[in-house]
Amino acid sequence: MKTSDFGKVIRALRKHFPISASVEVRRSPMKGDLLGRTRFTGEYFKIHINSNQCNEVQCDVMLHEWAHVCAMERAYSHDATWGVIYADIYDTMVEQLKITTEK
Repeated sequence: MKTSDFGKVIRALRKHFPISASVEVRRSPMKGDLLGRTRFTGEYFKIHINSNQCNEVQCDVMLHEWAHVCAMERAYSHDATWGVIYADIYDTMVEQLKITTEK
C-alpha cells in the first residue's frame, strides 16, 4: 500500500461516513504500543495515527479511529441511542438513590 492510499482512505471516510464537525488527522510517531488516538477538543475532532506502523496498519487504525469520531458525534447529538442510554442511567439512579423529581 502506498502512502497516497492513506489519503484515499480519509477521502472515502469523509464521503461515506460524513461528520458535521471538522476532523484534523495527524500522522507522527507515538510512544509505546499506542496505534492511534481520537479526542474532541470541544470544537473539532483530532485523530492522531502512529506513523511508526506500516501504511496498511495506519489505514486500518484510521478506520478504527473514524468509528470513534462517528460514535462521539452521535453521542453529542442526543439522538435515540443517546436517549436510551440516558433513560437507563436515569432510571437506575432513581431506583438506586431513591431520588425523584416529584414534589
